[in-house]
Amino acid sequence: MLGGLPQRVRSTTDWRPIWLMSMKGADAPQNETSMDQLAPPGMADRILVWCYSESLAYTLERCDWCSADSFRHLHLEVAQFIKDQLDLFYADFSEYFNLADFPDVQEQLEPSEVAVFLKAAGAPDDADFSSIENYPLGMGDCFSGLRAVIRHRLDQRSLEQIKRAAELFNWTIDFGLFSCDTNAHAVLRVGSVVDSRSLPARADSESTSGRC
Repeated sequence: MLGGLPQRVRSTTDWRPIWLMSMKGADAPQNETSMDQLAPPGMADRILVWCYSESLAYTLERCDWCSADSFRHLHLEVAQFIKDQLDLFYADFSEYFNLADFPDVQEQLEPSEVAVFLKAAGAPDDADFSSIENYPLGMGDCFSGLRAVIRHRLDQRSLEQIKRAAELFNWTIDFGLFSCDTNAHAVLRVGSVVDSRSLPARADSESTSGRC
């Protein structure tokens, strides 16, 4: 559904829990390693949340893991991160988000989300997605439409919709900054150990961690 991502962004989308990021020296895996092989006992059924943001103001990296019965905390953490980062990045790069070419927007949406997007974007109900950005100012605000859909997914309060909100958040940040000459970016990953598949080793990150 998400289509191709800009090459600049692909290198930032791997995620890894804190117990792997903190490995040092001989303990750090030297080759690509399967997450389910490294996972400590009991971690396989945990929900992992990895947040990364590099903005003009600060750099943040955090990895938390939650049990299935801590969904409320998971939802609040993810929703707050997304809201804060969208506010922050729009404040710093509004001209790029306003003029960004968000390709194939309709393909990122479920049919039930189209009306949510169009209303927030200020476009007519029968708008042609290929020409939304050509509407007069205030009538083709793709960023506002995407933000409304992200919020709509979070409001569904299910793990699957939280994952989909995170995917659309990543896509919005990626393409919103695609034409901007900056290292700023933000990534959010929500899933289980097995969702992350294989990762390259990395032992040079400074991170914070927590448990829900």
